[in-house]
Amino acid sequence: MDSLKGLLQNKLLIYNIFAGVFYVMGEAGTMTFSMKYMEIQYHTSAAGASMISGSASVFAMIFGFLGSGYFIGRFKPRPRLVLGWNVILGAVHVIGSIIYIYLGCQDKGVYGLDPVTG
Repeated sequence: MDSLKGLLQNKLLIYNIFAGVFYVMGEAGTMTFSMKYMEIQYHTSAAGASMISGSASVFAMIFGFLGSGYFIGRFKPRPRLVLGWNVILGAVHVIGSIIYIYLGCQDKGVYGLDPVTG
């Protein structure tokens, strides 16, 4: 019970947990519909979109967990440096998400369908 009390009184840990919860809540919609978005935006099949989105997500998570675990274990940075790094990566993520909205393939339409006459 004393160890749980000690963890709950660790402000850095509690703030980090809250930040993770809010990040996941904010990204839940994007994670849920990213495959459907890719399917529509890039004119690909559902299977193709899930293969691209799923494999990229898994490899990014593996690389992130292993890389951050190695870096923190090897260099033992101060909490302020880790916080700054998280803020920088959060800003890069937001900028990347905004850029991702504008990427896409040109719509060639449906062969034989005249949009003017229907």
